Amino acid sequence: MAEVTDQIISRIDKVSLQTTIYKPHAYKATIFIAPATGIKRQFYNSFASFLAENDYGVITFDNEGIGGSLNGQLKHSKASIDSWGAKDMSAVYQQLN
Repeated sequence: MAEVTDQIISRIDKVSLQTTIYKPHAYKATIFIAPATGIKRQFYNSFASFLAENDYGVITFDNEGIGGSLNGQLKHSKASIDSWGAKDMSAVYQQLN
């Protein structure tokens, strides 16, 4: 069975993002699952677990303002589809290196 851990990472502007990392016993490759608009990372748990059981490392995350990455009240969030693509995805990608 793969090891599954939750981890908080920070974007360059110090915004925190909640991630889940699936570590297999052996690695074929690493897969980065970017969430659909407004979807929490847990939605991908079954798929990510399947991949990890088949030797793929996987990282899933909640975009800024969604799920575990919501800091404070939603109405005060400055998250946008642009920041999700430019800032969130970039920060998670950097975590892979």
